[in-house]
Amino acid sequence: MRAMRAFGVWLMRHLLITACLLLQFAFATACSNTYPGLPQLPQKDWLNPDKKREPPKEGEKFSFYSPDKVMNMDDLVWLAIQDSPVISRGMINLEIQEIQKRDAQWRYLPEMHLSYVVSNNLTQYNKGNPYAGENYGETGYQLSFYGFFNNPVATFFSNKAQDELLQVAIVSQRKAITEVILNIARTLLQINAKEKIIALLEQELGQSQKKSEHAKTSDSAKTNLYELPSTSEDQASELELRLKEMKMWLATDRTTLKQLVGLDLKSALKLDAASVFGLLDKFDPAGLDWKKCWDGTEERYLLHQQVRLENANILLAWAQYVPNINIGINESPPNGQSQPYDGQSDQFLHLTFDFPLLDWGHRWRMADIASARKRQGQIDEIQRERAYGEQWLLQEQKYMLAQARLERSRKAAENAAKRLQTVEVAYRNGTADMVFLTDAVSRDLESRVQVLNAECELGLQKLAWMHMASRLGRHYLGQAGYEKEQ
Repeated sequence: MRAMRAFGVWLMRHLLITACLLLQFAFATACSNTYPGLPQLPQKDWLNPDKKREPPKEGEKFSFYSPDKVMNMDDLVWLAIQDSPVISRGMINLEIQEIQKRDAQWRYLPEMHLSYVVSNNLTQYNKGNPYAGENYGETGYQLSFYGFFNNPVATFFSNKAQDELLQVAIVSQRKAITEVILNIARTLLQINAKEKIIALLEQELGQSQKKSEHAKTSDSAKTNLYELPSTSEDQASELELRLKEMKMWLATDRTTLKQLVGLDLKSALKLDAASVFGLLDKFDPAGLDWKKCWDGTEERYLLHQQVRLENANILLAWAQYVPNINIGINESPPNGQSQPYDGQSDQFLHLTFDFPLLDWGHRWRMADIASARKRQGQIDEIQRERAYGEQWLLQEQKYMLAQARLERSRKAAENAAKRLQTVEVAYRNGTADMVFLTDAVSRDLESRVQVLNAECELGLQKLAWMHMASRLGRHYLGQAGYEKEQ
């Protein structure tokens, strides 16, 4: 008995020391600053943990939108970071993940409960018995406390997992912002091409109307309707319909852009669509190594994080074999003791150690499942890296194809312009009629439109390559934390 009592005193002392160490570790972890918090706009490098941010002053509202301001690419990006619903939703997800991390840190402390029991004797069979006591039959009240410690080893690995999940949320938010930036740049390229095509159509429409008026004057005596002003009038009518259609496409793209940046669809939006080419000119794919670019992508980091999370799940499964500790303060005496008869009740502190004795291999199987998922994640990372290399080669070929198409379109436009000059000279000399002139004008117009479309396609392919190489997000958001670690 003495040996058991001495062992109990020794165990109690070490438990108190362990509890103090856990408390210190919990508070130290809670005070650590692994992630500085949510961004305070308009700082573009809010994912950089090295810079401290000052909170906005009370009543201060950041605003990049002005109805009279001509918005360039950079303005649209910062406006989207401030007002885009997609980005705002991701910021809320970051906030939720931060709360979950703090909740995991506080689980180092025991969870305490208060129990208040009200007891009433319903039968009172022993009423009048001299051994029953003076308070027999009266309502009794008992206040007790109980609580339990979370498994400290499992809690430690849970905090590690929450750290990884927070980093996943940060990189996922970075990826979401980059996707919005990509869509903004892509829309600007399309808007720029449509604006140039509209300007070209308006110019051609003005010339066609002048030709139609000239044909009405010079050919009024002719009776062949196929050679009269009806040909130029048909061309002008077709140009008007085509111009109307292109303007509707342009309005659709502008509406899409307003949705991307979070503007009201009825708001005015003046654009410098050509500013997107300043961004593209900063990207030179020559000399880039796809393997190094893959190592800097958000997708590779997220796949690698999945492997690390499963590794934490393996350790967490094995940590379930650590005994649980419960604490209780009540009036229940231990074995060999009893409450005094008809006296004041004693309060007892109870520490309960719950050892998992036989779980039929459940924890072991959970560790095996996590290990299998870890191998799955490793295979996914290897396969995705291989697919990225193949996609890189395909993207390079698409870019070269777009360059070849642009070169061919420019050559075709140059030839069409030469033929148009020849037909115009022949028409002025009377050796060619309006039919040939109209056909030459249409061919020249189509060739110039094809050049604009080819330029837009080349810009889109270069933009896609820039995004694939992680240069688009790095330009606006700076290097990610995991890139600096590498």
